[in-house]
Amino acid sequence: MRKKTMFFSLLGLVALSSSCATDLYQSNPVQSSGPEIAFKTFADKQLRASVTTAGSMTSFTTSAWSHPAATPTVYDGYVLNGVTVTRSEDGASWDYFPKANWPARDSVDFFAYSPASSVNVTAGLKQNVTTVPTPPVAAPEIEYTVPEWNGVDPQEDFMVTKSVDLTYTSSPSVQLNFKHALSRIVFKAQNQNKNKTYVIKELALSKLKSKGTLNMLDSVPNAGATFAHTPGAYNVSWKAQHDSVTYKVDLGSTNVLVPYGTGTASTDYTAITNASNGLMVLP
Repeated sequence: MRKKTMFFSLLGLVALSSSCATDLYQSNPVQSSGPEIAFKTFADKQLRASVTTAGSMTSFTTSAWSHPAATPTVYDGYVLNGVTVTRSEDGASWDYFPKANWPARDSVDFFAYSPASSVNVTAGLKQNVTTVPTPPVAAPEIEYTVPEWNGVDPQEDFMVTKSVDLTYTSSPSVQLNFKHALSRIVFKAQNQNKNKTYVIKELALSKLKSKGTLNMLDSVPNAGATFAHTPGAYNVSWKAQHDSVTYKVDLGSTNVLVPYGTGTASTDYTAITNASNGLMVLP
């Protein structure tokens, strides 16, 4: 049986192929296998300063839950269950296993985060379906811990997306439009003392919450929404934030000199951090 293969592409560069596959999960016996699901992935450019772009994303984890079209909040089966998708070495295609197909009758909600299988996700999208092959009543939630800088490993730019109420007829290629889930803080300093040059040796933010929970249905903007290139146009809302920590900024081994500057123009400020060593925190 030839079926359209589920594929992933960045910025609309689509690679077509075909294969034979069966449903990953089929909890409703009246459903039959439809065409395999196709994906397009984008990286939102406007939400928050970030080091991750559509070109640099290499992996994501995705789940897809099916539901009757008339009852969008009543899930009845899994289409994908915490599957990792990785980009090919040449960046031309995406692949994953096991493959999955569109359900014949239901609509599907897709949820995803990047980077795939992040070690900072303490409770992820993959569900235990060995004995109960039906999703829970509530939409999937993920728990995330923003790591402190340990002097070696950088923090990650954690991204999330959803695309809901889709069928093969309405959207043969699923658009996963990733949003930055964390805020990146950069620092600048101004010296208004003509007789001194200050040296910044250490910088930290204290009493910030490091852990939070994200409801992938209620708190993540829909991927099908039109890009709005204005600050704050999208909001990724973390709840149940807890565990206060102090985040130290990576200043490297060189102290930062802050010479004299006047006024309020941006040129009068000395950049202490930039996009590469800014601080990731929960919004």
